[in-house]
Amino acid sequence: MATGPLRAMGDITARGGTDLLSTLGGRVRFETVKGLIHHTFALKKALMLVNLSFLHEGPRGEGLPYEKVTATFDLQDGIATTEDLDLDGPVLKAAAVGQLDLPYATIDGHLAVQPLQLTDTVIKAVSSAPIIKHTGIGTLLFGEKKSVMVISYRVSGPVTDPAVEKTATPTAQKGLGGVFERVLGLERGALAGDEQAPSEQPSTENPDTSN
Repeated sequence: MATGPLRAMGDITARGGTDLLSTLGGRVRFETVKGLIHHTFALKKALMLVNLSFLHEGPRGEGLPYEKVTATFDLQDGIATTEDLDLDGPVLKAAAVGQLDLPYATIDGHLAVQPLQLTDTVIKAVSSAPIIKHTGIGTLLFGEKKSVMVISYRVSGPVTDPAVEKTATPTAQKGLGGVFERVLGLERGALAGDEQAPSEQPSTENPDTSN
């Protein structure tokens, strides 16, 4: 559920009958700007996994603010496929790729979340999450301009109650690294790093080879 002006454009075809959804075809692009997201089943679960559910409420507790949400869906036999769902906001950015089965109301895809305000509160919350401690979740990169954290997930199941689980870095999943870098506006190869926190990075010093 969200607020904000919505614009859609495209061509959709369908055949008559009782199973209309399974005949849908074509392409449609959605765009909504400057609104609030009050509830998203997948995103809220994803943030809860890493102790960042407070981000979903937004800085004022009214919902997650966004500047723009866009997506292009290709429709075939009632299956909507996207490779460019993009949520851009002041609190976080998110990208998603995958399929939405309209007749059965199920989803199967991948989600990447990039918190933009890496405050001490955010870093502490993420680092203390049990799933972080046990699986080394997320890609934390330190560049010349700013720090970037991208956390990726697999989302599957009913649209209203999908299963959300942490996955490896996007580059470990064939084809997803480049897609998420493009949608999130990251430099090429930005997601090629290891999933290690700064304190866990291997030493760059030459090992002592003396006997």
